[in-house]
Amino acid sequence: MNPLRIHVVPLGRGYLAESDAPVVTAMGSSAEEAAENGRLMAMALFEAYGAGSHPVTLIVRIDEPGRSGIAMQPMNRPFCLARAGKESGTCYFDSEGNASAIL
Repeated sequence: MNPLRIHVVPLGRGYLAESDAPVVTAMGSSAEEAAENGRLMAMALFEAYGAGSHPVTLIVRIDEPGRSGIAMQPMNRPFCLARAGKESGTCYFDSEGNASAIL
């Protein structure tokens, strides 16, 4: 199964997280919270519709003005930018340098 892809952008005083497959729109006060809310909503949809399986990998793209970051991790773990790229099975890429996650 393809990975779940979530795109996070600032919106007002918070962040908007969107996915196309499944169609999910979530909000959060931080990019991390919006991505995690999107992950939880997608997992609930997979369960509600009786999908026999769900994606194994979560890919989150966070676009800030002048900066972008991409984090990948296992789908079954809560989304956490602090662990992205530091734990086994995770990756982090940032236009500002991989050591500085967007928090």
